[in-house]
Amino acid sequence: MSDRLRATILFVRPTDVSLEKRKKIGTGELLESAPQPPHRERAMTAKITKTSIDLGIVTMNPDAIVRFYKDVVGLPQEGEMAMPGGGKMIRLLAGESVIKIVTPAAAPAATAAPGGIGGANGYRYWTITVSNLNEVAERCAAAGHKLAIKPREIRPGVAIAMVEDPDGNWVEFLQIG
Repeated sequence: MSDRLRATILFVRPTDVSLEKRKKIGTGELLESAPQPPHRERAMTAKITKTSIDLGIVTMNPDAIVRFYKDVVGLPQEGEMAMPGGGKMIRLLAGESVIKIVTPAAAPAATAAPGGIGGANGYRYWTITVSNLNEVAERCAAAGHKLAIKPREIRPGVAIAMVEDPDGNWVEFLQIG
């Protein structure tokens, strides 16, 4: 299998590939049949080895953040470790992704701008795909977390809700089907 084909699958929009096929990405089953975008002639230099990404959330409010993601959202804890140079990391699992809750030894010099999507440029939200969107949104609201966007259908068969975690980070919950 060529590097060109390996890179090509990473450029396919998720809406162009069914959920079942997306789960097979990385197994090699789809690489030969992946569409070849004409505007992508150079191979990607990164050789992706995992079908998901991990996310780090830096906080000085670890108890509330862990309580939200672990107890309210329901992400299981995978581990905990001391950070080099001080501080602590608690690892939670969201499917195959690791959500790293990092508390540094000293408070960072700056904080992220509030306001979700409209608050600033840069990383503004992340998405967890679920099969029980309304239940998750209700559970978050009942625990006192702001629903920045209440559950709604954004296109046929796709619904979202966006919730603020205790630090004001936005989490999108997405339900397909």
